[in-house]
Amino acid sequence: MSRHLIHVFFFFSLLNLPISSLSAQKKDDIDSLNQALKAAGDAQKVGILFHLSKAYQYSVPDTAVQYARASLELAEKLGDEKGIGDALISLGQLKREQGNYTEALQDLTASLEVYETIQDSIQIANALNDISIVYAMSGDDEKALEYFEETLALFRAIDDAKGVSHMLNNMGVIHRSAGDLVKAKEYFIQSIQIKEARKDTLSLPRSYANMGSLFNDLGADNQAWHYYRKADSLFRFIRDKQGLASNLNAMAQLSQDQGKLSRAKKFAAEGLQIAQETNTLTNIQKTSQQLAKISEQLEDFSAAYRYLQMYTAAKDSLFKENQANHLEDLKAQFDSEQQASKIAMLEKDQQLQQARLQRQKDIEHALLSGIIILLILLFIFINMYRVNRRQKKLLTVQNQEIHRQKEALREINETKDRFFSILSHDLKGPLNTLKGFVFLLSQQAEAMTRQEVKEMSDRIGDSLQNLQQLLDNLLTWSLSQIQQQRLDPEALSLYELTEEIFRLYEPAATEKQIRLKNSIKGDVMALADRNSVNTVLRNLVANSIKFSYPEMTITVGSHVEDEQVLIRVTDQGMGMDQATVAHLFSLDKKTSGIGTANEKGSGFGLVLCEELVRKNGGQLWVASEEGKGSTFTFTLPFVKSNAVRNEYEPVAR
Repeated sequence: MSRHLIHVFFFFSLLNLPISSLSAQKKDDIDSLNQALKAAGDAQKVGILFHLSKAYQYSVPDTAVQYARASLELAEKLGDEKGIGDALISLGQLKREQGNYTEALQDLTASLEVYETIQDSIQIANALNDISIVYAMSGDDEKALEYFEETLALFRAIDDAKGVSHMLNNMGVIHRSAGDLVKAKEYFIQSIQIKEARKDTLSLPRSYANMGSLFNDLGADNQAWHYYRKADSLFRFIRDKQGLASNLNAMAQLSQDQGKLSRAKKFAAEGLQIAQETNTLTNIQKTSQQLAKISEQLEDFSAAYRYLQMYTAAKDSLFKENQANHLEDLKAQFDSEQQASKIAMLEKDQQLQQARLQRQKDIEHALLSGIIILLILLFIFINMYRVNRRQKKLLTVQNQEIHRQKEALREINETKDRFFSILSHDLKGPLNTLKGFVFLLSQQAEAMTRQEVKEMSDRIGDSLQNLQQLLDNLLTWSLSQIQQQRLDPEALSLYELTEEIFRLYEPAATEKQIRLKNSIKGDVMALADRNSVNTVLRNLVANSIKFSYPEMTITVGSHVEDEQVLIRVTDQGMGMDQATVAHLFSLDKKTSGIGTANEKGSGFGLVLCEELVRKNGGQLWVASEEGKGSTFTFTLPFVKSNAVRNEYEPVAR
């Protein structure tokens, strides 16, 4: 293996480090994972086994393989597609580091198919990057560069700076392999700048090592040593044995080029020891070959022969793996040739059969002509029958649709009549009140005391606020009825939204000496339209204030259950009898009552709330007892705010 090929292999053998490596390789963290594994259920074990595999990936690869396979088996048993994809990508990375590119490509391709099925954009990009590394390490630089460019576009599309930095590094490796050192340097510098800005300690040593090898190619030995030493320090800090072994090999190569053979032998010997500890055949092969050359230069021919035997054994092991893969390729090729032969024979038999049929047609032409005519007539009659039957079915469907539309129109008209009845009553009342207040102010203002004027103004303000809330509900309901209200679901912090509502109604609650309590946890999120949920909470909190007595508490709480979050608005006020509850969410019967401070309402707000909750994929109901208060509960889809993303190197997740 030439010096240049050794360096190219080094770059791609170090491009995959998990984000958990820095902490998970520490003994106490591994012990914590093992303790968690004992107490976990099967669903949790899939992820714990996967993280144990990543913890051992660059220190004890054989152990890492065992954990990855255990994670895969359990994930397949449970039907956990995400777990299957993660275990497959881990196995593919481990096999790639061992030089088993065929099986690595199979596992990585299978993981890509899983991620495409579950539409995981980040992991799709990770898997495609790992596949690209296999192409590069197996010598197909042109195809690898094409895939790296495609993956770079994916990471930029999802605004993943970490992924972008690793793709720039990988593309720099390809250009360096092709001899375009200027282009390679540009990519390496861009990658290092992003990683240093992000303080990406886990992947920086690979970029430093790549930059060191680039300066080695340029003959700038001092700059090469500078970056090799920085890489060596970080590799030891994060305990990345595979990365450290490859970097030591590069440092040995530079020392050898400078004629410092003793130092070169020291670096290479340490690299070989680490490669043997991790049982990495590719590192054993390249380091033992280098030690053989160094020993030969030192005229230690016995050691040179021993290292040459070690190199041959590692090379033979890799060759045997590739022989098995080659055999599978030959089987596939043989099966393909056999299939082609069978198809050719079938085509020949078909031609002979067609010749015999043609002779029979010539003999029986007259008879066949008569049969064909009869068949044509039969076809015409059958076709007419089918057309007639289809027309009857179509007419039946059309009649059913017309009937359905008539029923829908009748319901709409009835709803419209009830709505206008409520609207005319509830608009007329506040407007008459306002008219009376304004008349009194205009006629009696001079005779009224300042306190009386203030009380009159407060009552006018209350009437205007009630009228504004009625008009807001009316507008929202009207838009929903004509289907012009566009829902824009997003991840909502229910705690923050409740705080906004409380700030809005704090003055009204303070005036009635009512306490508002937000019991929702700060990390509870729901997937829903913000304006809709705002309208629902406003109406429910306003109703609770309306029907609560002084010194009482109104509580807004939440509970997560079966992928849904339940939001409860509870008061200790007047409550309702069951007859009122039965008609609470319908316009059929007026259900609004008088509040504890003689507040008036239409009951229309609860009808609107029920409709908005339903359109957001939830349900609204009430539990109430007369004299003991009410609890309004509605559901929304739950969003996990602390979802864990599994990460990999070169694009750690």
